[in-house]
Amino acid sequence: MSEKKAPISGEEVRNMIAMRAYYKYVERGYQAGSSQQDWLIAEAEILASLPSTAAPIPDTKSRTKVPKPAPAGTSTAKKKVSRAKKPGPAR
Repeated sequence: MSEKKAPISGEEVRNMIAMRAYYKYVERGYQAGSSQQDWLIAEAEILASLPSTAAPIPDTKSRTKVPKPAPAGTSTAKKKVSRAKKPGPAR
């Protein structure tokens, strides 16, 4: 009789990715500046190695947030401020 393994939680998956990303940092000789790339590569490696029944990864601060769209009819563009000097009184 085969044993069924409990599904992997999203938090466990996140921890696995964090550990793999750290190992990538160590492999690079502790050089800063590539943490996002380390995370994305580690995430791809870990997710590829998991069965498709694993839980989704919970939202984390390390993921890029996508801004919500502006309501219809509003502009998100900043208004240009003219820096030209206003004409003074005639001399």
